[in-house]
Amino acid sequence: MKYTSQTNKSEKPIRAYKIPKVVKFKLPIPCLIWVPFWLLGIVMASKYSQIAPPSPPHSYFVGWAILFFACLIFFFFKKTRLFLIALISLIAGYLIYTQQLILPENHIVNLFNPPPTPPINVGGIISPHIYDGDNSPHIYDGDNSPHIYDGDNSPHIYGGGRGGYISNDKTWTATQYHQDFSEEIHIQQYTRGRIISDRQKTAIGYRYTLDLISFLSPLMPPPLPTKSTEASSSTTEWGGQIEGKITLFTDRDDLKYGDIIETTLRIRENNVRNPGETDFSSIQRQAGIYASASHLSPVIIVEDTSREHIGTSFYKLIFRLRAYIRKKYQENLNYSAPMALSLIIGDRQYLSDYAENFYTEILPLSGLMHFFAVSGFHVGIVALFIMFLLKLFRVPRYLIHILTIFILILYAFLCSLAPPVVRAVIFFSFFIIAEMMSRKVNKWQIYLFSLFIVTLVNPALLFTVSLQFSYLAFAGIIIGNEIAQKVIKAFPIYKLKPFPQKITLYLLNYLLMIGCIQLLIMPAQIYYFNLFNLNAIIGNLLGVVLVSILIPLFIIILIMPIFKWFILSAEFLTEIFNKFIVILSEMPFAFRLTQNSLELLFLFALMTIGLLLVVYSENKQRLFQGILVCILSFTLLIPIQNHKSFQVIFFDTGNSDAFLIRFSENDYMVIDTADMARNNRNITRNMIPYLIQERITNISKVLLTHEHSDHFGGIFELARHVQIDTLIVTQKFLNSFIGEDIRASEFFQDTYFFVITDTLTYFHKDYKIQFLHPDKDYLHRNENNNSLVTKIDFADLSLLFTGDIEIEAERHLINSYPELLKADILKAAHHGSRTSTHDAFLNLVNPELVIFSATGIEGRGFPNPIVIDRVNNVANQMFITGRGGAVIVEIKK
Repeated sequence: MKYTSQTNKSEKPIRAYKIPKVVKFKLPIPCLIWVPFWLLGIVMASKYSQIAPPSPPHSYFVGWAILFFACLIFFFFKKTRLFLIALISLIAGYLIYTQQLILPENHIVNLFNPPPTPPINVGGIISPHIYDGDNSPHIYDGDNSPHIYDGDNSPHIYGGGRGGYISNDKTWTATQYHQDFSEEIHIQQYTRGRIISDRQKTAIGYRYTLDLISFLSPLMPPPLPTKSTEASSSTTEWGGQIEGKITLFTDRDDLKYGDIIETTLRIRENNVRNPGETDFSSIQRQAGIYASASHLSPVIIVEDTSREHIGTSFYKLIFRLRAYIRKKYQENLNYSAPMALSLIIGDRQYLSDYAENFYTEILPLSGLMHFFAVSGFHVGIVALFIMFLLKLFRVPRYLIHILTIFILILYAFLCSLAPPVVRAVIFFSFFIIAEMMSRKVNKWQIYLFSLFIVTLVNPALLFTVSLQFSYLAFAGIIIGNEIAQKVIKAFPIYKLKPFPQKITLYLLNYLLMIGCIQLLIMPAQIYYFNLFNLNAIIGNLLGVVLVSILIPLFIIILIMPIFKWFILSAEFLTEIFNKFIVILSEMPFAFRLTQNSLELLFLFALMTIGLLLVVYSENKQRLFQGILVCILSFTLLIPIQNHKSFQVIFFDTGNSDAFLIRFSENDYMVIDTADMARNNRNITRNMIPYLIQERITNISKVLLTHEHSDHFGGIFELARHVQIDTLIVTQKFLNSFIGEDIRASEFFQDTYFFVITDTLTYFHKDYKIQFLHPDKDYLHRNENNNSLVTKIDFADLSLLFTGDIEIEAERHLINSYPELLKADILKAAHHGSRTSTHDAFLNLVNPELVIFSATGIEGRGFPNPIVIDRVNNVANQMFITGRGGAVIVEIKK
């Protein structure tokens, strides 16, 4: 609208414009907006608090209490109310989590830290098997030789081992990966405890959770049981009450929830021992489990009703019901039994029946792993199916609602109260109650309320992978549904005919929800699994349909197994589903990515802001801004080239060898691949996860020292994950049975076989590799002495890898190549056996550092105390991988 001045026509007309209305940007702000501050308090407590002593200073709680009540007083002032709500929530979250960290004085974790007083001194010699007259457990440090008491209160430590080693010329360093850089202390004691978990099958037997009750009084040596049969009662005198939960590994498969057992346990702390290794210790601590144990004497079940209460009886009923479900599925189903147990009660231990690496590799690559962990999707199908069955029997509507909520709560206990199930049960219970009361429900309020309830019961659950994935997926469902509603309003979908309209609306809603879910869980996927998987978007199209049919089928089979048609249908659909999973896992849309936590945090924040801008915008400008922010956030996934220097990792693989050498960013060498069959620390748990984490897909050289399984056992598993350019072996190894299997394997079709027949030197512009043994004149009937001995020189650092050679091969090397044996770092031969690493050989090598690839466990023989004494006389430092974890050697920049 234009206005012209009447007084001066020469002036330019003044243009006035109508001021547009300010576009309000609406965000979902439910009444539970304080919950994020509660969660922030828990996060702060986890970062800045540690396991507290039994009696923390009173000033600690007094100070927090004064601040808390001061906030409550100022809460009644209107101007500061919102700020104080946030502050009170943050303080409450912090206090709740720190309170959980305060453990009783007799808790098992307090026996490891601080270190206990050593055993008594008897004539200068300490015997670990002498009772010291008190009620404390017996702490061993892993050595089977007598210890000289040095007068302090710390357990005996080999060769220092407390933080690492810097070379004399300060050009290279060596550190052990274990967080406290000390040897592994363990408790060995005759113990009584209660089984409080279901049986879980593992590679070395079965796993249970044991709630400790007491240790046997050291005043009286424990009577060792003579047979593993159950005793009707226990006549043992007990003392030394102990608390805490531990993981028990045993070969017994008949232990049940509530059983009281007695046995001699070897208890050790949970910790991460290798780079790339999954932090199971962190996962177990979140469940209140602080140690692991294996039994050294037969496990005896005893009768004890002193701790029976209504809670114990209820859980016994739950675990009996789980056992009944497991038994029924195994009796009535064949091929589909593992699928049924996984989909219905989250029991995944039998999925390996489909393929050895089905759960660890095939499922993650397919993007359908979420179907095999009971979550909101499963609970929703179960709830709808229950309501459908109750309607068939003409149950009154109000009773249907009440029974459904009750059954869902029982179902949550059957699924071991997994966080996704608890979240889903709360969600559906609220919806059912809202329907009964004819009320609308705010999805964001349910989202925040359920998260508050779960973290109030156990704040540590906030840091579990299952809870994080569940709530990120739930947020994706809500946001995806909101975006779908905006798209529906923008396009004339309602002009379509009824059937095409319903199909279009369903597909649009479904695709947008799947897309939002994948976007929100992507940072977590990369952080935990180094995997960005787009196969899930394709796989869910059919996967949702198949699982939606299979779950009701399995419930019907459980209730009415007499209908064979349902069983045949379940078997047929399971076979289709498994084949579909395998096809998806072979598709090229799963990408290995590695980002640090800060980059992923920024990525998640930017994507969340972008999605909220898209959902809650009211004009095109903000809509395009949100889309642009989402797109720009992906720039954080672009890998930054990091030119890494020389590094050697001596992985902790028990009494076996597995070493990774990085010469440069694209030049890697592996020496030996550890054992697979008899070792619970094989390379699938450490080296291969590390290669995946570092996005290493090609190994230039793999050297196998000799044809013993503790050195070549993981070669096929390694070749399954990475391309091996060159395999270095002796002629004898190549002609052996394992050499023939390797040549015939499809994994080595493009691999060059480099056969060592004599001493040889390989020169590279940056390093030198010398193959010193065996030469053309040497062949021994003992396979250990035919091991490849290799010396690697990089800059000012030299390393000598000796395989399993024994004294005969050492003498041959001394006589043939004495001038070539000098090295800064020696990998002790044969895991520290007394038949190797003799004085004459050690004096010629004259190493600064000696590394034993061995468990260091008492009674296992590796490393032998005699060899340890020899090394202590020559080397400045020594490390045992089984005590302090992997050893990492690096050139200082």
